[in-house]
Amino acid sequence: CLRTLIVENKCHIVFSCVKSPWFDASWCGKIMDEEAICKMIIISRDGLQIAESERSEWGLKDPRRTNLDLGGENGEYHTMVLDGPLYQYEIAIQAIS
Repeated sequence: CLRTLIVENKCHIVFSCVKSPWFDASWCGKIMDEEAICKMIIISRDGLQIAESERSEWGLKDPRRTNLDLGGENGEYHTMVLDGPLYQYEIAIQAIS
C-alpha cells in the first residue's frame, strides 16, 4: 500500500513525470505524501470528467478510458525515491525555477 510505504517506512518520494488527463504539470516535483495519495484516490474513484467530444477521438484501447491505477502501472506517473530505509543518505535535488 502506498500509505504504508510512505508513512510507516518514511520514504521520501517525488513525482518525476505525469500524464494527462489524470495529472497536470503541477504534479511534477510534488512530494508523494498523504495529501497527494488522497487526491490520487479521488481521481481514481471518480474517474475523469472529460467531454464526450474529446473521448470520441481516443482509440478503444486508449489507457485514458480506464480509471487511474494508483500504482501507476499504466504509465500514468513516474516517481523518484530520494530517501528510505534502504538508503544510507538522502538524495538531495535542487528546484529549478
